[in-house]
Amino acid sequence: WIPIHKWYTGKKLGHLPILGSTDLMAKIYPFNVVKVAWFIERGDAALDDVIIVPEVKTADANKDGETTVEEMRKYEKGKYKDATLVSREFNFSVTHSIVPSDQAFTCFDCHGKNGYVLNWKELGYDKDPLE
Repeated sequence: WIPIHKWYTGKKLGHLPILGSTDLMAKIYPFNVVKVAWFIERGDAALDDVIIVPEVKTADANKDGETTVEEMRKYEKGKYKDATLVSREFNFSVTHSIVPSDQAFTCFDCHGKNGYVLNWKELGYDKDPLE
């Protein structure tokens, strides 16, 4: 597993602000990007107007392990007739619980023609800045 690398200041401000290479004090940090999906009662509802997991699981009419928007809207005779599936990506900083130091990346894991850890274009560079 290789984390995604993004610009960040290292300071938590509620959510983790992802910055650019020109932002003051920004450094490249590793992140675990997690996609999360949940149902809310209506499309115009607050994102925390969540339909609880036991009801979502019960609404899975065909019991295939995945509740669709249609199934959620039909659940209990339309109890959630305006249900909406919301999905978001969250960036979790990876600053601990990683591999031991003898297994850590070396300079050439990121830099050089065989570098594979960093995606320089996603970080705002045309190419590896050390080339």
